[in-house]
Amino acid sequence: IVDLMPKNIERSLLLEEQYWNHTAEQGWPENIERLNPHMDRKMFADYQKICSEFIRKEWPDHHERNISIGEIACGNGSAISYLENLRFQHVDYLGTDISMDLMRLVRKRPVPADWNILLAKTSGDNCVFRERYFDIIFSISVLHHFDIDRILECVSKSLKTGGIFFLNEPSQRN
Repeated sequence: IVDLMPKNIERSLLLEEQYWNHTAEQGWPENIERLNPHMDRKMFADYQKICSEFIRKEWPDHHERNISIGEIACGNGSAISYLENLRFQHVDYLGTDISMDLMRLVRKRPVPADWNILLAKTSGDNCVFRERYFDIIFSISVLHHFDIDRILECVSKSLKTGGIFFLNEPSQRN
C-alpha cells in the first residue's frame, strides 16, 4: 500500500481516517452484513449481476481483454467483489482509500489470479488517477463523502474513450 497522504492532513480527513480504521478493526464488512444479511446478500447479488451483464453486453470479448480498473474509496475492494466471477485476460486494479486498515482487508481476500492489485492511501477528493488510463472506474456507496464535481471531473479525465463508470450512490442527499 502506497501512502499518498501528506503528514499534515486536515482535521476532518484525520477524523474520517480514524473512523474507517476503527470500522475495519470492528469487522468490516461483517458488521454491516449482520444488520440484515438477507438484504445485504440480495443487494450484492443484484449489483454483481448488473455489473457483469453490462460488461458482457458492452465488451463481448471481455475474456480476451487486458483492462485497468480504478476504484475511489475502495474500502475492502468492492470492485473485486463485483467482478471476481467475470474473466479477463489480465486486470490492473488501483484502489484508493483513506483507511490503511480497510485496504489491508483487500490483501486478505481471495483475488482472481489474473488481477494485479495496487492500493494507495489518499482522499477520494484527490485525483491520483492518470488521464485516459482506466477502462472501468468504480464508486460504490461513497460519493456522498466527497466533492461530487471534483470526483466527476476526475472520472471523466481518467476514463479511456468508451470506458465504464460504475456508480452506486444510496444516499438520498445526493
